[in-house]
Amino acid sequence: MNFTQSALGLAAKGFRVFPLFGISPFGCTCGNRECKSAGKHPIIGQWPSLATSDPAQIRSWGEMFTQANVAILTGHEGLLVIDIDDPTCPLAGQLLPKLPATLGVKSGREGGLHRYYYADPGLALSANAFG
Repeated sequence: MNFTQSALGLAAKGFRVFPLFGISPFGCTCGNRECKSAGKHPIIGQWPSLATSDPAQIRSWGEMFTQANVAILTGHEGLLVIDIDDPTCPLAGQLLPKLPATLGVKSGREGGLHRYYYADPGLALSANAFG
C-alpha cells in the first residue's frame, strides 16, 4: 500500500496525517546513509500544524513524495499511542491485558506494536511515561 492509500484510509477514520521519509534499499530516503531515524522523520517542516485529514492535501503529498511513510499526529485532541517495543517485557505483560481492545499496528521493530487510544484531552501525558 502506498502513502496516498494508507493516509486516506487513516484520514477517513479521523486521524490527521503527514508524510515521513521512507526507506529504500539504500536506507532512508532523506539521503543520509547514516540516518538514525530511517523512515521515521518528517519530510515537511511545521508538521504539527500541517498534519491534515484533507484528501486533496494527502493526494498532493502522495504525488510529491512517492516513497513516503505515513505518520499520525498524536497528542492532539487526546490521541494517545502506546508503543510497545518488546511485548514480552514484564510491564507489557501487566499493562496490555488491562487495556481495552483498540486499533493497533505492528511497528518496524521485531514483535513491536502500537495501540491507539483516546484519553481526556486535559490529561497531562508524556513520552516514556513508563521508563
